[in-house]
Amino acid sequence: MAAVHALLIAEDAGFADFAIGTLSDSRRLHVAGRKWAVLMHPTSVYLARHASPYPKIILPGNLLLTLVLVIWVVRAVTSRDRLKEANASLEEAQARYWRPAPSVTW
Repeated sequence: MAAVHALLIAEDAGFADFAIGTLSDSRRLHVAGRKWAVLMHPTSVYLARHASPYPKIILPGNLLLTLVLVIWVVRAVTSRDRLKEANASLEEAQARYWRPAPSVTW
């Protein structure tokens, strides 16, 4: 059994835009001075055999994973920036208030 139906229609015999579903395709040909259209679409057996719930599960799962990773990266960058600011403030305070202890000689 063929997985794809193909129709060959002469355009001058009343060809119009033909669409069966999202997996259909059409090509226009010029053969022997006539215009032809080859219309292709999968059979219902092929569609039933290759139907899968996985795309409906995988897409939302990957979108959720992407969202979690984006939030994680944003929080990591934000906390790194806050840590840099805290270290700069600490170094400034140490430079301002730190004095060496007086040396004691005996």
